[in-house]
Amino acid sequence: MAQQATDTAAAETDTTATTTAATETATAPKTEPAAAGAAQVVKVGVSLTNLGKLDLATGTYNVEFFLTFTCPAGVTNCSTDFALDSGVVTKSEKVEEAPGRTVFRVKADMTEDLDLSEYPLDQHELSISFTHPTEDATKLVYAIDKDNTSVGDSVKLAGFDITDSGGSVETKKFDGVDENFSVYTFHITARRVRLSSYLKGFLPPFFIVLVSCLGLFLRAKSLTNRLTMGTAGLLSAVMFHISSTSSLPPLGYLTRADKFMLVTYVILVANILTCVLMLMKDDKKDEAGTEKVYKMALMACRCWPLSSISSYCSRSCSAESILN
Repeated sequence: MAQQATDTAAAETDTTATTTAATETATAPKTEPAAAGAAQVVKVGVSLTNLGKLDLATGTYNVEFFLTFTCPAGVTNCSTDFALDSGVVTKSEKVEEAPGRTVFRVKADMTEDLDLSEYPLDQHELSISFTHPTEDATKLVYAIDKDNTSVGDSVKLAGFDITDSGGSVETKKFDGVDENFSVYTFHITARRVRLSSYLKGFLPPFFIVLVSCLGLFLRAKSLTNRLTMGTAGLLSAVMFHISSTSSLPPLGYLTRADKFMLVTYVILVANILTCVLMLMKDDKKDEAGTEKVYKMALMACRCWPLSSISSYCSRSCSAESILN
């Protein structure tokens, strides 16, 4: 009888324990497991330390930067392989390695498709873009690491001001590949220094036209000197145009400098034509005709050539844009 009572008590105890465990399980918060095959989010930061000369003819420049990979929370080792989209890595060395964080020092030669339609008032967006060579967006996704994204104070680009910088991430599909890849891009905006651009690009042609138009004040007895001034001005403009655009590649469109020089050519050629017309009238002893052409050319010079260049400059230039 005693043994039966003991067995009954033990059974009741087991039943109570089972009920308590079930109740605790039901009330405890549930922890969902990580989704199988979820993409790993890796933070990326680029700290630019050096920017080499920008070659307008080839669109190439060299960069030096620190590249930081930070793994997701709880992950001590993530993939840090990368491949540049439009450049070649010339040197890459690991300068720091800690659980969940890896820093590389990278030197690379980059290539950019430059838009030179606004030359010499052009600005360009130079970028460092890369992706993982094998892991697509279903396995690895980049995120911007703002704490490790910057441009060093010592970074300079000859002839340009760096006005903006930052990083961005996008998903992109490459030709010949079915998968989408996460692409990280660090960009800087380089704008040509305005004051030197106006002084070197627009001021010389303006004075060439000004001096050439001064010859229009010479009357028929000085036609030879007048014609000499006009032809010298045209030759000077041509040589200046060639030298100012010699650093540019062959383009299929006109730059701002080309358009400005076309206006200059029209004015100088019109000046030479009036000189030739006056010589023809003078050879025929047509003093009235010579005087008429002289007055027409002088009036046109006052009303059109210099005002045309001035209005063109005023549209392109302002005190704010020159100083900024």
